[in-house]
Amino acid sequence: MTWLLLAVIAFLSFGAVNALFKVGQEGGLNRYYITVSLYTVAAVMSAFWGFLSGNLTAERAIALKSLALGVPIGLASVVGVIVLQQAFTKGPASLISPIVALNGIIVVAVALLIYRESISVAQAAGILLAFLAVLLISRG
Repeated sequence: MTWLLLAVIAFLSFGAVNALFKVGQEGGLNRYYITVSLYTVAAVMSAFWGFLSGNLTAERAIALKSLALGVPIGLASVVGVIVLQQAFTKGPASLISPIVALNGIIVVAVALLIYRESISVAQAAGILLAFLAVLLISRG
């Protein structure tokens, strides 16, 4: 699969996740049970796919570094999920979701500053427009 198709699948998947979080909040479901089931399914599916694809057979040093990086990623993810669910209980998803979606700007900044990736002027303008769009949406 191309990177663009994979990105579209990720976009659709994360959109479904956030929409389902809102459904759960509106339905009075317990956000902590939702989070536990989310990460249980993610862990089981990741392990299953890793074993199936043979990617869990990496050398020990790489495996330990990968696991060590997984800890802060997991912590940040859990905090983000719990805070997002709390935000959905207090505000409109139509405003919360666009603000949260700006997290991609952090990834772009890391890619530019640490990994020396480059973007075109048009791409930079698109990122700026996305940021300005969220500001306009949030001001109502």
